[in-house]
Amino acid sequence: MKFNFLLLLAVGLFFTSCGSDDCTQSDWVGTYTGTIDCPDEDPEDVTYVITAGATDDEILIDGDAVTFDGCKITTTETDPFFGAEITLELELDGNNLNGTFSTSLLGITGTCDITSSK
Repeated sequence: MKFNFLLLLAVGLFFTSCGSDDCTQSDWVGTYTGTIDCPDEDPEDVTYVITAGATDDEILIDGDAVTFDGCKITTTETDPFFGAEITLELELDGNNLNGTFSTSLLGITGTCDITSSK
């Protein structure tokens, strides 16, 4: 009987602790400051502003439209001048926004770490 009670309690705690991890547009909106750290370079201070986009799953990062999926952003674009593939991956955790920024050209990829908070 004691085991059944503990099992029921554990299952109940599991389901209540696994609430929705989805972020809404308003969670993303704000001004973030932090650093971008690229290999073989000194870390640079960064500040960027995120505002609401035209749809519920769109935000603007310094004016550039990006679609988010819950608390994550993954977007890849190709530079029109050099053909470099540019990938941005970000994850929002409370007021912390961290991720990577990668550029790939001719088989060489450079990745920078982004650490920031509101």
